[in-house]
Amino acid sequence: MVEYDIDPPLNTPTPFGPQLLILEVTDDTSDRIYETMWLDFPWPEFGEGRRTTRLERRPPPEATRLHVVVRPAEQPTDSGARPWTSSLPPVAEFNITLPADHGAPWPHEPDSESESLG
Repeated sequence: MVEYDIDPPLNTPTPFGPQLLILEVTDDTSDRIYETMWLDFPWPEFGEGRRTTRLERRPPPEATRLHVVVRPAEQPTDSGARPWTSSLPPVAEFNITLPADHGAPWPHEPDSESESLG
């Protein structure tokens, strides 16, 4: 998940649109762009302009950073669909340093009380 703030904040009628930004994310092990979902999803409880975009996969353990290119979303087609990438010029570009243990398995948390009792 990539979290970011948009200023001025967007006021959208639903949490699922309209999509205004495209995040093209790669890591330092490959040029393969991460597929995304829940684009520009609002989290107003964390700040008025707070948004997130979910990455469809975790970076590999050997990755040390993510590279993010932010582009405006393309206009929708006649059917209303928008491409998941954009040919428009970037409005921002930055790197995110990954913590050294980012590739470690997530700790198991019991799903129910019966699992926690053993």
